[in-house]
Amino acid sequence: MDKVMTGLVTLLKSFKKCSQVTTTDAEPCKDNDIWEWEQKYGIGMPQDMKEFYLATDGLKFRWNYQYSIDEAQPVGMINIPRLADMTYINTSKGKAFIIQNLDNMALL
Repeated sequence: MDKVMTGLVTLLKSFKKCSQVTTTDAEPCKDNDIWEWEQKYGIGMPQDMKEFYLATDGLKFRWNYQYSIDEAQPVGMINIPRLADMTYINTSKGKAFIIQNLDNMALL
C-alpha cells in the first residue's frame, strides 16, 4: 500500500500546477474485523477488498490546482472509506456497497 500511495503522491506532485497533495490512511483492519463484517452482512468479502482492508482501514488523497501564486483550489479527491462505514446491500439490479457517513455518496 505504501508503494501505491508514494507513487500517486509523486505523480501528482510532478504536475506543475498541482499543489497541497495530502494523504490520510489508517491502521490496517484485523482478520477478525473483516470476519465480523462478513458475518454481519452474511456474505464473503471479495479477496482484493480483504487485502486492501488488511493493509489499511481506508484511504484518502486530496490535491489542489494552483491557479495563480495566490490562489489554489481543491480539485481532486480519492476516498476509500473505513470498513465500518461500508454497508452491503443486495438489490434487484445487483450487489452494491454503500458508504455511510459521506453525504450519501455510494459505490454502485
